[in-house]
Amino acid sequence: MILKREKDGKRVVIPNHDELPKGTLRAIIRQCDLTVEEFVNLL
Repeated sequence: MILKREKDGKRVVIPNHDELPKGTLRAIIRQCDLTVEEFVNLL
C-alpha cells in the first residue's frame, strides 16, 4: 500500500502482509518522521 500525507505529499510504502518484521516496521515509522513512542500513542 502507498500512503500519502495530505499536508506535504510525503509517501510511505507499507507492505500488505499479516505480520511485518520489527525492522521493517521501525523503518516505516522513521519514514513517517515519528518516534516509536509517538507511533504507539497513535494506535
